[in-house]
This record gives sequence, C-alpha cells and structure tokens, in this order.
Amino acid sequence: MGNQIVNSELWMEKAACKDDKFADLFFHPEGERGVEKELRDRKAKKVCKSCSVISNCLDFVVKHKEPYGVWGGLSEDDRRHAGISLSVTP
Repeated sequence: MGNQIVNSELWMEKAACKDDKFADLFFHPEGERGVEKELRDRKAKKVCKSCSVISNCLDFVVKHKEPYGVWGGLSEDDRRHAGISLSVTP
C-alpha cells in the first residue's frame, strides 16, 4: 500500500523544478511582497511552462491543498482566485 503513494508521485523525479538551481524560485521568502514576488512567481511559472509533468503537479497541489509556492504553473494567489482550496496547518 505504501508503494502506491510513492509510485503515484514518481512524476516529481521528472519535474523541471527539481534542479537545485531553482531551489529559491518556487517558494517566496518571508515578507516578500509586491513587484519582487510577482517577478519571482513569473520566473517560476516560466519553468512550469516547459515542464513535461505540469498536469501531474497541478493535480497534486489541488489534491493536497498546498497553501504555499508555485505548483503546476499557479501561484498561491492564482489558486485562491481559481477557487482551489488551500489548507493552512498550524
């Protein structure tokens, strides 16, 4: 049963964002706002556009209600505006 979860997320190994050079691109630093956040999000989304597993990523973020970061080409704000539920755990 545990293998099903691991196998269902093997797509992550093929993700364009997996490269270490993108480590700081997909999640905003604390306090980042305005133009800086928009520019970083735009760069992250550009990586997503070239990704062969973008649909898997979007499915994952919707299923898991990930509240932070750019996933599947959508920022936190994009997901909120699209009505995708975001969970915030304390």
